[in-house]
Amino acid sequence: MQGADAGNPHKDATAVRKALLILEAFDGPQKTLGVTELSKQLSMPKPTIHRLLTDLVDAGFVDKLPWGRYQVGMRLFELGTLARGPATLRSLALPHLHSLYRDTGYTVYLTVTDQGHAVQIERLPAPNRPQIQARWGGRWSLHCSSGGKVLLAFGAADLESYVAHIVPLTKYSIRDEAHLCAELDTVRAQGYALSQQESLLGVYGVAVPVYDSKRTVAAAVGIAGHEHSITGLIPAVLKAGKVVSAELSRQHWTEKSTS
Repeated sequence: MQGADAGNPHKDATAVRKALLILEAFDGPQKTLGVTELSKQLSMPKPTIHRLLTDLVDAGFVDKLPWGRYQVGMRLFELGTLARGPATLRSLALPHLHSLYRDTGYTVYLTVTDQGHAVQIERLPAPNRPQIQARWGGRWSLHCSSGGKVLLAFGAADLESYVAHIVPLTKYSIRDEAHLCAELDTVRAQGYALSQQESLLGVYGVAVPVYDSKRTVAAAVGIAGHEHSITGLIPAVLKAGKVVSAELSRQHWTEKSTS
């Protein structure tokens, strides 16, 4: 007779790992989840889900709503602010991101790489244009986004391990290693990357690298919008990338000289 954990791929995972899987489940289109949904999504028994949620609520990592569903708690935000690298980069870049926003009128992004994904650590949405379904803190496939292509092309992400996991998101997405390598060669040659409906249909993007004091690419600055004519703003994005790079290099120099 099969036990309650039959068919559960996480039955041998530690309690900590199971709790982390629950937290990761909130990184999706639905920002509130119930016990039944989590049980189906994670293939875990409901009693296990309920017990772990209770612990996460007690610790402040998850909030239980009055109608019985759950959402991410403030404690996760508090801990996220302790990630000093992205926070420092974001604070240094922010004034220049606002300048790029004013100069172009498009949504502006600051993107870094983490565990094989492009992660948006800042986003300034354009209020007078159709909104793009890409949230601050969201993750995107590297090969489908302009910022991700920059990070792949200039060595901020591991291309060799990434090419084995290429999954297209739209009919315009890159689908194979040869096409991706050719695209990245173009990015290196021209100094910027384009995304043309490759992550989301109807959305176009331009991104450029941000260098630190060692001339290592630390991030990508970019804009995105629903008009193909956004490519006419490449000079403005290149200018922003140079300014943010200079700011980041100065900060590193200051920290070294005063340490």
